[in-house]
Amino acid sequence: MTGRYDMQRFWLLLLAFLLAACNKVVVVPPTDDASLSRRQLDETPNVPDDGVVQFNSADRSISVVGHINRRVKTQILELLDSSNPQLLYMDSGGGDYGAAFEIALAIKARHLHLIVKRCVSACADPIFLFATTKQILSGGYVAIHGSPAAKTDAELEQSLTTIGSTREIDLHDGKVYLRQLAGYWRGLYETNGFSVELQRAYIDFERRQVEYLKHSVGRKDDDKSCPRAHILWAPTMQAWEQIGLSGVTSYFYPDEEYREKLIAPDEKELYGKVWMLFSDKAGIDALCQGFINR
Repeated sequence: MTGRYDMQRFWLLLLAFLLAACNKVVVVPPTDDASLSRRQLDETPNVPDDGVVQFNSADRSISVVGHINRRVKTQILELLDSSNPQLLYMDSGGGDYGAAFEIALAIKARHLHLIVKRCVSACADPIFLFATTKQILSGGYVAIHGSPAAKTDAELEQSLTTIGSTREIDLHDGKVYLRQLAGYWRGLYETNGFSVELQRAYIDFERRQVEYLKHSVGRKDDDKSCPRAHILWAPTMQAWEQIGLSGVTSYFYPDEEYREKLIAPDEKELYGKVWMLFSDKAGIDALCQGFINR
């Protein structure tokens, strides 16, 4: 097993060296060198299988309502090949990150126009980010809450330890593969002209939130400085543009009254207590700064 991995690593490094010498960038998919199958780590655990995919021949559109998983991805890709759609409509709370990346790359390659209502997590990034042209319908939102591609090796390993508590996987082999997979995703961002800066800002906030609340007592649950809740962050258009987003034909952004509300009940069932944050990058950077010790 070790010898095979070393040989694969040698060829990957040689390929990277040769391409660098030619000033070219390539994204090499991770090799499945470990005892666990790709499926064990490629699929996001506990994604509800409620996604509905339909094709409307009248306007040649694909509509996706519900969460993204491998089945939803397969249905979308089959429709892209067989029906020549012109639009993709999504109302999704996110789901499987790997499946979402395949959808994102496919619709980008076909220049499919994307229309979203509620677009959270893997729907927002990478799908909304990668689409060539896109728009947000009135009353909708696009929100993120961290991405594996923006995590450090240590953070990835912590994620794997959590996954490993519910799956029979070899942690050492898993770490090797997950690092390769995250590197592959980061390469896709880079070669398509995008940055993971917003996702990194969210991950840094989440780390501060854990430490802040661990060292603080007597705070109100709805304290705006560091909420005791899972945050879904809807960045401003300007924040998205700073990491490379383009092609937006309509970007609905709710007024102040709407921003103060808890997210819809169906999202609360998935995440527990959830608050929306509508802000630029400075808004997420300001949350949970410092400790209050008593």
